[in-house]
Amino acid sequence: MPITLKDVARAAGISDSRASLVLNNRHDIQISSITRKKVIAAAERLGYSPNPIARGLRTRKTQTIGVILPRITLPFYNELIQNIEIVTAQNKYSMLLGCSEFQKNGEEYYLKQMYDKSVEGIIIASTVKTNCRLISEISRKIPVVFSDSYPEKTEADYVVSDNYEGGYKAAEHLAKQEIKNICYIGSADLPVLQQRYAGFCGFFNENSCNHHKIFTIGNDNEMNKIYFFITEKQVNSLFFSSSRDLINALRQITAASADLSEKIKITGFDYPFYRLQNYEDFTMLKKITAPISYIEQPIYEIGRQAAEILFQRINGDKSAQKKILLKTRLIVN
Repeated sequence: MPITLKDVARAAGISDSRASLVLNNRHDIQISSITRKKVIAAAERLGYSPNPIARGLRTRKTQTIGVILPRITLPFYNELIQNIEIVTAQNKYSMLLGCSEFQKNGEEYYLKQMYDKSVEGIIIASTVKTNCRLISEISRKIPVVFSDSYPEKTEADYVVSDNYEGGYKAAEHLAKQEIKNICYIGSADLPVLQQRYAGFCGFFNENSCNHHKIFTIGNDNEMNKIYFFITEKQVNSLFFSSSRDLINALRQITAASADLSEKIKITGFDYPFYRLQNYEDFTMLKKITAPISYIEQPIYEIGRQAAEILFQRINGDKSAQKKILLKTRLIVN
């Protein structure tokens, strides 16, 4: 049988309520140092360990945070969560993990579940159009921090890459090469994707690169026709605003013509292997002999800073909304 509070109180020769005050480190009520020492000694001798769930129900301090990711098996989110976990352990907290599987209802389910389980704060890596009303309701009660992406008009803190800068760097890289027809491929469903597109176009607008033609493919229907599009328009360079779009497009290209991808300069956002969803994608990407340059995001730093901000809020920080943009890096292959 596990040792209970009653056992400790009996061994110390005091009431259950006074033993509870000592073990919960209550210094607002006067208890003699002799009594405190008796209770602590009895707890150590008996090997008493407090029940964190019961304590959480009494105090609303469960020393637990929630983390919601689209899919933990993807290397990108695996890396993101590592520093979240380190900071969580440093603060002597535990972590509940939920995987939304890229679904809005999955994200909503875990938001409600985690709040109902009295987590003290939540970190979300969102890839869907988040329920802003639900986020607003929950964030009035516990802190919420977005990492990697965030919804429009949110009042919650967020830590993301400087996506405008990343798009700008990619365009600058392509402009330096002897290419004329560039195709930007990616949706604009989320603010971070909109910012990548704005940065990409911003470079060409600022530098009057009239000798470059920029084409855009922005939805799944167009993605299915990508092979025909790039051959018809004589596209010789592709920029993908996300690794997911890169993988989807390369599936189409390799299915239509095994050597086409070798004739086109490819640049992406994120290391391509970060978002592979199955072994077929892995083998397909390994067959691509053309080098793929990419914009590298500081994944570990995003996770670390998101967790640190969450614990600042848990510990009482009431300052204005924190909007953290971290620098990206161009990796040329």
